[in-house]
Amino acid sequence: MAATAEIYACAAETSLLRTRISHDLFRTFSMGMKRLLRGLGEATDDELWKPVINPLRRYGFALCAAPLPFNETSIQPPGIDRLNSKRETLGMLYPAQAAQLAAVIEGLKALRMVGENPYLQWLAQAASQNPGTGAVLIRDSRLVAASERELYRQKSTRRLHVVTPAQLTKERCFDALFVIGAERWFPSFVFDAPRAMRTEAARYSWIADGRQQPSVFISAPPRAAEVPDPSNDTEDSYDADDLLPVVDWRSIGQKIAASDVHATESADARLVLLEGDCAVFLEAADGASILTIDLEADESTERIARIQTSDVRPGTFLLLRTSGGGDYVVAEADQYFLKDRAAELRARQQEWKTLLRNEVRKDGLLGVSLKLIDLGSASAEEINVRNYLSPRSIRTRVPEDFRAIMRLVGLGDKWESYWEMMGEIDHAHRLAGHRIRRQLLRRLAELDLTELERVGRLDITLTDVDAGGLTAYRVIDVSPDQPTVSISRLGHPFDL
Repeated sequence: MAATAEIYACAAETSLLRTRISHDLFRTFSMGMKRLLRGLGEATDDELWKPVINPLRRYGFALCAAPLPFNETSIQPPGIDRLNSKRETLGMLYPAQAAQLAAVIEGLKALRMVGENPYLQWLAQAASQNPGTGAVLIRDSRLVAASERELYRQKSTRRLHVVTPAQLTKERCFDALFVIGAERWFPSFVFDAPRAMRTEAARYSWIADGRQQPSVFISAPPRAAEVPDPSNDTEDSYDADDLLPVVDWRSIGQKIAASDVHATESADARLVLLEGDCAVFLEAADGASILTIDLEADESTERIARIQTSDVRPGTFLLLRTSGGGDYVVAEADQYFLKDRAAELRARQQEWKTLLRNEVRKDGLLGVSLKLIDLGSASAEEINVRNYLSPRSIRTRVPEDFRAIMRLVGLGDKWESYWEMMGEIDHAHRLAGHRIRRQLLRRLAELDLTELERVGRLDITLTDVDAGGLTAYRVIDVSPDQPTVSISRLGHPFDL
C-alpha cells in the first residue's frame, strides 16, 4: 500500500515539461528519408529496396529514440560505398528514387562525422537542474546498453538510470523522468499515472506527435509546459508512427518457405519476434507449450511456468535453447531417464509417425481422419491428426485413438506394446521437465533478473543439466499468420 500511495503522490504533485529540439543535419536526413519513402510508395516492399531502406530507417529511429551520437557504431547502416553501389543498380529501374537516395546518402555521410546528439546536451542541462533520483526512458531495449555507455561519459548524466517502459511498471517513483522521443511511442501510464515527481519529454521538432492526454487522476490537473519550438512553424513534419520500425512478417515467411521447400517433415507454426532482432517459430498445434519466466510472480517457485504457445503475447519471456541442438527436455530425458532404452524408443516413436505421415500424404488430413473414425477413434478431427504428426506429440490421450492409428499404419497387432513404449517416453519427459525446472529455479535465484527486464534478454547456463545454452527472450510481437515450416526450425531462435 505504501508503494501504491507513493505513485498516487507522484500523480498529485507531478509536472510535465515538453521540449522540442532541432538539428539541421539530422532534419535534412530525416526529411530526405520521408521524401524517398513517399516516392517509392508500395515499392518499399520490393526485395530490391529492403536491404537499403530498412537499415536507414533503423538508424533514423535509433537517433530519434535514444541519446546516442550520430556516429555511434552500434547503429550504423551499411557503408557509403555499398549504398552507392546499390543506388547505381536501383537507378536503372527507379531513376527518380535513386536520385532521392543519393541525397539521403549525402546526408548520412555528413551525420557520420558528428559525435553528438542534441538529446545529450538536453539531458546534461536537465540533469543538473534536477539533482535527485533520475531516469532516462527510451522505447527500445536494444539501445539501452549504448545509451548507458554514452551517459556515463558525462559527469552530469552519469547518475541517471536508463529504463524501458516495462521497468516503470514496478512500484517505484523517481524525482525526475526524462523521456526520449514521441510520447505516442510509450504506454499511456507513463504520463497518465507517472512514476516521477517531474517528467520532462524531448523530441525533435519535426516529429508530429499529438498524443491525447486523458485525466486519470481526477485530483491531479495536468500542469504541462512546452518550450517554444525554435524552428519554422511551417516546416515539414514526420509522423511519429511512421518512424517506428516495421516488422516485415511476409518477407520473413517467404525466406523461410523458400529454404524449407524440400523439407520432408513440416508443421504449422507461430512466428514470434524476440528482443535483439531475433525471431523463433513456435509450434502452433493444439496443446503445444513453451517454457516461460514470469518476473511478476509473487513466489520464486512460480517464476518458471509452461504455457500454451497460443497464449504467448508481447512482453512474455520465453526460455529457449540456443546451443546444443534439439529440445532440451528430449536431451535430458534420453540421458538421465531413458538411458539405454532411448535409441529403441525414439526409433519406435519415429516409425509410427513416419507411417502416419505417409498416410496423410496419400489421403490428406480429411481422408486419414475419416479412416481413423471408421477404425474406432473418437477424436480423429483433422486438427488432432495434425497434432499426432508433431514431433512434440508422444501418444494420444486415450488408448482407443492410438489403437486406431496403429491399425491404420499396419501395426495393429503391436499397438499395446507401442502404447507402453510411448508411455515410457512420456514419463521420462515429465521427469526431465521437473528436473530442469528445479535447476532453473535455483539458477534464477542466483541471477540478477533486472538485467532481463532491462534489456529483454539473458543467457542462462545450467551446470547440472545437459540442456546446452539457454536464453530468456522478451517477446516483441507475434505474427498474425501461421506459416508451415520444417519441424527442425521449431524452438530455435534465428537472427533477422
